[in-house]
Amino acid sequence: MHPEPKEETVAKAVPLPPKDAPPPEPPITLGGRNGWRMITDAATGIVVGLPGRLLTETRDAARGTLWSSPHGEIQLETFKYTETSLTLNALMERMKREPAGRKIEWSNSSDDGFVFGGMQGLKYFSVRAKAQNGEVRGFTLLFDQALEGILEPMVPAMAKAFTPFPQNAAPSPPPPKVVKFGSGIVVSRQGHILTSAGVTVDCDALLANGTDEAERVAVSDGLALLRASSVEKLTPMAIASAQSAGVLTLAGVPDPREQKGGAATRYIQARLAGEALELVRSKPLAGYAGAAALDAQGRLAGVLSDPHLAGTGESPLRLIDAKAIRAFLSAHGIDADAQPSEPRSGILRVVCVRK
Repeated sequence: MHPEPKEETVAKAVPLPPKDAPPPEPPITLGGRNGWRMITDAATGIVVGLPGRLLTETRDAARGTLWSSPHGEIQLETFKYTETSLTLNALMERMKREPAGRKIEWSNSSDDGFVFGGMQGLKYFSVRAKAQNGEVRGFTLLFDQALEGILEPMVPAMAKAFTPFPQNAAPSPPPPKVVKFGSGIVVSRQGHILTSAGVTVDCDALLANGTDEAERVAVSDGLALLRASSVEKLTPMAIASAQSAGVLTLAGVPDPREQKGGAATRYIQARLAGEALELVRSKPLAGYAGAAALDAQGRLAGVLSDPHLAGTGESPLRLIDAKAIRAFLSAHGIDADAQPSEPRSGILRVVCVRK
């Protein structure tokens, strides 16, 4: 990352253009392939430009609103401070240290605002803020290094569209409920469903098979056990008795945005390479957290943990193997050896709803 250029409209370090360069493109064209939207944040009052195709999830944040991609690889969080005893410079220095571990690579400030950025763990970040009448408003942008090529041309446009104190701006509607889609596997005739624990975190409601409410019975070591009476008629899946090797088939229900609103089970070829699971061909993995990994006999050889980056190959996929699954189910009174051998009838969608 290079120091940020002195152009105030640029929020992330990019080289300055040559003097004879053509004029820049307009900052934001609403709609388009990135689904640009101008949002008046009800929590802070600021106006921000958002690429709606990328930032699809919305929830309340500590001091504003958080928009993010489905797996959190891109995040934009607004904030507002009204602490009268806190100077602008003191706030900037505090935000440089919070959260701990931020590495600051560039910084600019003025009498009425500041902007800085660098690395936060393995992600790039930038913070932009303006002050007026004792109030500081701004936003933080955070994204994975693997997405730098996608975000780099968007960041200046987002900075240009940022209006911290708009005149007569009507607030946008309250954020909708956040919905996360995952996959589940029926493992008993009593309606028990196995999924990745990450699918069930901070849910106000859990739904199985689309609309039926499910109860989380247990969670441990990356696995969660749900129960829904509506799935008792589905055939439980047979579980492999030994460690699998070689080619596996991932069976899951993709995010509805990946299949035009549908809820069909889809199959992806994968292979084990040591402890890591590799896709034979890169595919989007939104909705595959909790998907079943089937061996050559169609038995459950593992459960896919929540993939951090959907199909980019930047981080290895984690598979929770059959041995761990058997131990988890046994601890909660489910006999893995009592299941029939029909391999693919027990795959369904799990939905986590957060207010």
